[in-house]
Formats: sequence, structure tokens, C-alpha cells
Amino acid sequence: MKLEEAREKVLTEKPGLAHIYSEWGDKKWPEYLRHSIPKAKELTKENRELIDTLEEISSPLLGEEKAKKISKTLEESFFASTADHHGILSHPFFANSALSRGKRDRATVVLSFGGISVSNSSYPRGMFFHDQNLSEVRMPFLSLKHKSRSLYGIDTISKENFSKVFDRTLSKSEGVVEKRMESFKEKILRTKKLFEVDTASEQFTIINDILWEGIFGSSHGILAYIEIESLVSKLLLEKHIGFDTDIDKILFDKKTRSIFLKNLEGIQGAHDTEHQKGSHFFWYIDPIENVRKQLFVNDGGLETPDGIRIELTKENIRKEIEKKTLMPTMALVFSVVSFYHGLVCGGGFSQIEYLGEMKHAYEKTFERSIDLQTDIFTGEFIAVTLSKGKLSETYATLPDLYIYGGVDTTNKIDDVFSKISIRTSLDLMVPEFYKIIFKEDIIVDDMSKTLPTISLGKTKPKCIYCGNNPTNHFISYIMQSSAVPLRPLSRLFNFTDGPIPRTIAKIILTPYVWLFRALGMLTFNTDSSKASTKRSEVIWKEAERRGIEMQQLVIWGKPVEQYRAKVPGLFGITWWKYFESIPLGKNSEAPSYNWMDDKAILKKEFRKKNIPVAFGGSVSSWKKAKEIFEKAAKPVIVKPQLGSRGRHTTTHIYTLEELRRAYDIAKKLCHFVIVEEQLFGSVYRGTYVGDRVVGILRGDPPQIIGDGIHTISELIDIKNQNKADAVKDIVVTDLLLEFISRQGYSLNTILEKGKILDLSEKIGIAYGGFAAEMYPETHPKILLELKRAGDVLGAPVVGFDFIIEDATKNPDGVRWGILEANSLPFINLHHFPLEGKPVNVASAVWDLFLEK
Repeated sequence: MKLEEAREKVLTEKPGLAHIYSEWGDKKWPEYLRHSIPKAKELTKENRELIDTLEEISSPLLGEEKAKKISKTLEESFFASTADHHGILSHPFFANSALSRGKRDRATVVLSFGGISVSNSSYPRGMFFHDQNLSEVRMPFLSLKHKSRSLYGIDTISKENFSKVFDRTLSKSEGVVEKRMESFKEKILRTKKLFEVDTASEQFTIINDILWEGIFGSSHGILAYIEIESLVSKLLLEKHIGFDTDIDKILFDKKTRSIFLKNLEGIQGAHDTEHQKGSHFFWYIDPIENVRKQLFVNDGGLETPDGIRIELTKENIRKEIEKKTLMPTMALVFSVVSFYHGLVCGGGFSQIEYLGEMKHAYEKTFERSIDLQTDIFTGEFIAVTLSKGKLSETYATLPDLYIYGGVDTTNKIDDVFSKISIRTSLDLMVPEFYKIIFKEDIIVDDMSKTLPTISLGKTKPKCIYCGNNPTNHFISYIMQSSAVPLRPLSRLFNFTDGPIPRTIAKIILTPYVWLFRALGMLTFNTDSSKASTKRSEVIWKEAERRGIEMQQLVIWGKPVEQYRAKVPGLFGITWWKYFESIPLGKNSEAPSYNWMDDKAILKKEFRKKNIPVAFGGSVSSWKKAKEIFEKAAKPVIVKPQLGSRGRHTTTHIYTLEELRRAYDIAKKLCHFVIVEEQLFGSVYRGTYVGDRVVGILRGDPPQIIGDGIHTISELIDIKNQNKADAVKDIVVTDLLLEFISRQGYSLNTILEKGKILDLSEKIGIAYGGFAAEMYPETHPKILLELKRAGDVLGAPVVGFDFIIEDATKNPDGVRWGILEANSLPFINLHHFPLEGKPVNVASAVWDLFLEK
């Protein structure tokens, strides 16, 4: 069958879908969603009840912070997708819908149906992905003994069963699949709350959160994937049964109940009593036969076809809901969340038809109209594909993104949805739509012509030595290794300094900006929430607060870390000023920018001024590395001479064997390596703006404190269970095991009482560590030394990393020192500390930039 013929037959049966095609077919998904999803409105008491109840459900599953973000999202737009089947979000039809709505600092709220059978084709039994040959791999976490019942109410899956299923799969896997799935297994098994909940549905909500965060970090917001029947059951028990609401009348007032059931008769998703289809109000979950059974109202009670009867009294219904033997039907679900509590629900290609019919039945029952949109499509479509070399493409699952996505998955996903049309996405679904409507499998002859050309492709596993900020090793090695010997030449022949060369450069650049815009190569993003980094976002937010117009450059559809702001210039004329992430004021062309990121040159300059630094130096050979090691106090630290974010840094090196390994690790990013004495204490970030230090952020690696009773493994579990929501879990990896081994410990060691043990070289809450703003408490002599360091560099904005045991005490006689300087420091760290009073460094930056 040809695509056009199949599409026409589908659209004839589904006029709601036909409307999407005709009105939006040539548009892109972001535009459709911006137009369709409702904006903020004044919340009613009924709206608020649903939000509060959802927060109560979400908090123990996702954490209090994420639960509040869900509430905030619903307050801004009282909308959720109800198109999905509950489970681990694997199926591409549902995954693409969630991906299209993911936004930084927002929650993608999906109220998915657990009422589907465990044997459904959407695979609520477990998860699936593709191996490196694009063959599908399925991981069933639920036994087939459940296949005839709904996912709703199934007991939790044990840790042993999860482990067994993963091990069975990993034994047949290799390469990136094995590494990433092993990492996913570790995250699941170490998530204690996963095994403290009551149902498999709740476990899947937690797993989806782990999966989403593992793919995107915080760049795509959070995914709140909550089973809708459980939400409705809680609302029934706490807000309706016995509270004289519409829903209470529907269930227990005989006249209202009769009218309501009659009005719903024959509507898809409701019931057809004559032909014994569907169910009245609830499905019965038979705990003995482990199946779902229909219930029909008969003489004041609900009865199954085989004679099980439940009297329709408030006491009985409440008791059965609490036992999870009654599961709300789809019609009751929408009556509660949408028609009563007012939630706007996005749905699949069938829901956008029948939801309006259900609403009309509700309106007829109570003889009043409801102002509620029911035709927003958030259902089944395809956009993201996976490919490998010359192998044909396949549709990517969410676990595929976890395995193959790489560090720039967010940009890849955004790029897909900015290019693929709605028509193309839906055309790929036509065979599936046809099968559902006409109960017939078809082959669409010309389907290949509609495949999107964008794919995620093959990506390498994340480098454990790069941590949460991976970089391309080959490119980094070439760039950083060549930059070191060229430093002296750039300092000697730096002709770009001074106002005249800069003015000439801007005159040459301006027409190119106009040309690139005219050719469509260059556009501008005006949404500050889409800034490429949090550093740029705080700068942008401060600009907005001051009324400064700011934009981000987007080259060939890809946002880059380049921005422009419209600020007053000569003679009071407003000009666009271009900059990289942070606007720099006077001294923006300071010569030190040519070398401050080079740790070796920086420390040489600081030693001349008696500014504290650690003993050590730069080497390019193993022989020189050993020479410094032999002279240095132990332990030593090894890191690339250029680079940032602690990539390929190794600490606690006591032996030549450990030095050799650390040397080889650092060499992967740069030919030139720093070997120096390791300083002990917290790592602090001092940010210098203009001619003063404006913020001091203390950062600690993930640490545990011994109690003389628990093993290190047990202390890690205790730490994870009692951490703040903003702090990531400490994950046991081979790198962590090696790190504690160099300090003489293993996971089974019972740590002596009072002993503080670092678990990683990496600093901050992203690794399970700590961060606190300490500027007011920092000792004046430390601030003075940092100011001296900033004055040596003469640059407008610099971030200094230094180590000292306690920055609040006099540093005289204490072994401490500056580690490195950062020409583009992450000033956002001062804005959002875990503890301490936030410092608005962005404000100080703008003050300096606008200074006349």
C-alpha cells in the first residue's frame, strides 16, 4: 500500500489527527507545543488540590526538590500528557513525545496509564534498547505470570530480580552497551528508595527519573512519569468519597450515576454495556486469579461477569481502593483529573477524539459547560533515530539515548525537533495507526522516503577520567599540546592588543555578521533559559533585570557560547557588544589571557611575587616526572598542563607505579603534564572582578566520616540516604575503588571513628560532594593574597582555585596555595551554593562592564 492511501484511510477515521495534519503538518513540534499548551492562569481550589496531591505522591519517589518543581511547572501551565502507557519509558512512540517537551528548569509531566496489560506491545514488563548491530534487546523485569493483568498494583520488583535480569543481559553484551548498562545497573541497585516503595509502578517512576537524569543531567529538566490511576485513587480517597463532590455523586447518587453511565455509553475508552465492553467506574483486580475483570452496575452494586460483587457504598469502595483491588477506568480517571480538577490533558491519536466526547457526557450529566481543551496531541510520533555506519536506521528508545547519546545529547535532540516536520513524524506512524484502527498489518511501499535524515549515530562511552564534563581527547590533545610551546611566541608577537587593532577587527567583522544572517547561517536566541551554560544564564538573567537586551548566537541551528548585549557606547549611542559567556570591561585584552590558563606559567609568575603555590613543575617526559616526584613531599598530584574541570587529574600518588599510571592518564589530554605536591584541605573558588575578590566558594569532594562500626560501602549508602536533594548520589565505580585503594582502603573496610575519607578527586555536589559560599567568613589575608594574584594578571574577571584546610583562619605558617586561574570562571557557582548566602557575581561583572 502507498503511504498516501494508507494515510487517507487513517485520517478519515480520525478527524482530530486529520486536523493536526492540515493545520500543522509543515510546522515543527516546538512551534505546535508553544501554541497548544495552555499558559498560566489563576488556579482554582480544584486545580490546587490536584497539584498538592501530585506533589505528595512525587516527593518520596523523586525527592522534595523535584516534587516542588513539578508543582511549579503545573502552576505555570496546568497541563500534562496522558497519552502514555506506564512503565520504563522505552517505546519510541512515547519517548519522542516526552523528548519534544523537555525544557531546562521545568518538569515534563506525564500521567501515564497503568491500566494496560503487562503483555501490551508497549512493553510495560521492562525496558528495551538496541545493541551495536541495531538488534533489539529486551529486559523483562516482570514475570509472564502477570501477563493477563494490569501493571496497576503489582508488587515491587526485588533487588535480586533486577540484578538477575541485568546480569543475564550483560553476559551477552559488549563494548559501550556493556559499560553503560553496567553503570545503569549500579545506579538502580544503589538507589535504596527503589526497594522501599509498594508497587512496581512506583519503581518505574524512579527508574525513569534515573534514566532521564543520566542522559541529560539538568539540561532537559526533569521527567515526572507518574501512574495516573494511583493519582486518581488518592484523589478519590482524600478529596471525593464522602465529600459531596461531582465525583461522589457520580459514584453514590443513584440518579446521577444512572445519567452519567447512560451519557458515556458507547464512547471509546468508556463502556458498551450491551456488548459487555469496557467497565463501569472501576476494573476489578482479582488477587487470586491475577487478572483484571470487568465490573458493571447491577442493583446497587458492582459485579464481575463471573459473579464477584462489591456493594456501591462509600465504605466498601474506599476499602477496595485501599486494597488496590479496584482500579479506576479511563472514563473515571478523566472525570476526576480533567473534568472536575481542570487539568488540560494532551493525548494520543485516539484520545484527542474520545476525550471531547467524554467531556460532553460529563457536561450533560451536570447540565453545565466546561471550558477545557481536549484535542492537544502529545501522543505517538517518531523523530529520533539510531544508526551505525551503513546499517539502516531504527527508532531510538530512551535507553538507547542513555547508551549512545554522548555528551551533547540535548543539542542533538533539540536539533532533531527544530528540523523534522510534524507531517514527517506522523507519516512514520501511519502503519501503526492503520493496524490499531483496522486490525490489519500493512507494508507501506514508499515509507523510506519519509525517514528523517538526522540520527544519533555511534558515540563512545563517557570517559571516567573526564567525569561529568567529557571532552574529545584527540582534539584536546592537539589543541593543548600545541598551545604550550606557542605561548612564548603569542606573548612576543601579540599585535592584537590596543584600541586601534580592536576597532579595525570590529569594522571587518560587522559586515560578516550581516552577511551570515542574510544567508540564514546565523540567527539569535532570545530565551535566557536556553543559554548554553549556567554561567551564561546568570549573566543573562542579570542583564534582563537591568533592562539590557541580550542574545545568543546560533550558527547553523546550533547555539554557541557567544553572546551579544546592547549597551551604551560613545556619544551615548547604543551598540551591540559581542562576548564569550562573560562580558569583560576594561583590560579585556590583558596580555595574561595568553597564559593564565597554563598552570606552569601561572605558578612561575606567582612565585616571582611570592604568592603561595605548590612545589612542582611541568614535564613532557617520564624521566622529568620521576625527578620532580623524588624531590617532592608525598603524596603528589598529576594533571594536564592545560585544561579545566579536573579532567584527567589524579591525586594521592605515593608510588612510582601510581605516578606512571597518572602520568599516562594526563598525557591523553596534553603532551605537557604538571607534577606537584598535593595540598590538603577544601578546594576554594575565589572570583576576582575588577580589582577585588567578590566571592569565595568552598567545594569538597564526596566524603564519608567513619564511626568505627560501618564499612565504607555502608557509609556510602547512609550518606546517599541522608543527602540534600540537590546533591547527586555517590556512585561506586572502578575509579572510586582505585581512588580509595591508593589511600589503603576497600569497600569492606570499617572506617575508624572520626576519620574523614575523600572518595574522589572530583569536587562539588555533582559528584556527591559539598559547596558553600564563604566570602563573609574568609580571612582577610587570604582575600589580600587573591587580590595580589588578580592584580598580577591584570584581567577583569578571573577565577582562582586554591586549597587550604580552613579559609576562615589566618594562613600564616599554613601550607596552602593557588592551583590555577580560570579566564572564564563558572560564576554561577556563587549564585547557587548548597549552603551560605548566595553572591550575585553577575551583578559585579555588569557593573565593571558598564563602568565608564
